[in-house]
Amino acid sequence: MPDSSGGVRELSVEAARQLDGIWFTATFGDAVAYPLSPLAEQLSADATEQLAELLHDRGASLPRRNRRAVRVDGQLYHAFKPLERAARELSPSDPELLAYAIACEALPEVQHGDPRRARPSVALLAARAARLVAKLRLVEQRAFLHEQDASQHHRWLAEMDLGILPDDALSTTLNECVAIQRAARLLELDVALELVGVYGVLFALARRVASADPIGLVSAALIPDALIFPSAIPGLSLARWGSGTTPAAREQAEADFVAAFGERGPNEADPFAPRWSQSPELLRILSDKLSRRDPSEAAQRSAAARRAREAAIERARSAAGILDARVLTALLQAVSRLVLLRSRLSRVRARAVWMLRTVTLDVDRRLSRLLQAEAGTAFFLRLNELQECTVHPEAALLELAAERRRAWQTRRAGTVPLAAIGRAAHAAAGELPLRGVGIGIGAGSLTGRCHLAREFADFADFEVGGILVVRALDPSWAPALPLASAIVSDTGGLADEGVLTAAALGVPLLIGTRDAMQLLANGDNVRVDLREGTVGRA
Repeated sequence: MPDSSGGVRELSVEAARQLDGIWFTATFGDAVAYPLSPLAEQLSADATEQLAELLHDRGASLPRRNRRAVRVDGQLYHAFKPLERAARELSPSDPELLAYAIACEALPEVQHGDPRRARPSVALLAARAARLVAKLRLVEQRAFLHEQDASQHHRWLAEMDLGILPDDALSTTLNECVAIQRAARLLELDVALELVGVYGVLFALARRVASADPIGLVSAALIPDALIFPSAIPGLSLARWGSGTTPAAREQAEADFVAAFGERGPNEADPFAPRWSQSPELLRILSDKLSRRDPSEAAQRSAAARRAREAAIERARSAAGILDARVLTALLQAVSRLVLLRSRLSRVRARAVWMLRTVTLDVDRRLSRLLQAEAGTAFFLRLNELQECTVHPEAALLELAAERRRAWQTRRAGTVPLAAIGRAAHAAAGELPLRGVGIGIGAGSLTGRCHLAREFADFADFEVGGILVVRALDPSWAPALPLASAIVSDTGGLADEGVLTAAALGVPLLIGTRDAMQLLANGDNVRVDLREGTVGRA
């Protein structure tokens, strides 16, 4: 795994504003809501290299990371232009669309597409759909084999007493956990790229049948049924904690939830973050909030959203000719398989990160026992430094970890970083709407008090029925999503795992606003217009 620094330029906020073009903070398929610990940042940086490998396999290329990435106040940003050049090699007909999908998976710009663009032929779309379906079979086979391998490692680690492992075995276990996470991430990115391919063909099909609502058609195709969607299951599991639930029943429900999902969330992307099994107070707060609502509301909202999606697809079928309808049917089947496959891989990766956390905690206990290190020190070391600590830990590494922890705590306490930087990002006009404009999933408009949450712990002050504003929507937040009347997210897109989880649960969404966290304040009375894709003070 490459070092997370990788020669990346460090820039001040002022210098970043003078960068040419536009630079995005989110890595593909894995938006970041808050500063990562060094170990998690290393995993994230490795994912960008994996994306470059996948693009190269598809016949495109990206320059070295130090030429397409900068770090600003601890946040990593990726240049848009190299992605656009790579997309041009992959999809000459629509490179900008593909590049935006890779950059942030949020595409409000699609709504302002070039009206002069010719409608693609049905033969071309049918050929693209056939290639996607053929590739899907191979990806599913690889994913199945990886799931089996990862499950075996998970059972082995769960049954093992790490405290009695010799140093060399602990180092090997650490490497195995990283390898499983990396393999799951590579497959997940591969599936995400295939989703982007389906995404593009669906938009092209919507243009061909002159759909009045291409965003509605694509979101209806991408959003699965909550009952069969792995990432939505934790939310459905807790939905029964409604008004009238007895304390004994709630206690049993909490125990059942921890037994089933304890290794997940509420921020499973970072090994440093505690899991549900280690966050009893957060779980208790969540249980208390869920007990104040009618559990039938979540089921009704999910059912209404499902009916709306079915109606959108039926309208598209009615407007399409016979051949177009066949292509649409093939795409709908492919996208359903891709979305569920990606969700399964997301769960495998979450387990792999949990395994990495378990091993890192063992290293942390050793550091505490041998060098009296502060709890959590190991999470502020990089992989090669962790491996050194399994053999011969040095006091100098503790000082380095302490310095990184202080910098990380400072960044977490500061303002949420911008989703996009560079001159183009700060331009007042043009093709990139960056002022509270995004993609709405749902119908109509809503008004209510907003609550800004940069991390799950901020949910403690959330008023049930309020409008939740987040930097990114982590799928591990699923248990709390039904509490919100609507969600506004600065990042994320139609193919994003967290967005699909919330939409499957029937929660109205506005995604890709990019700077709502900067524009709004806690307690503001705001209006969210899902049709126009806007949010602002009421």
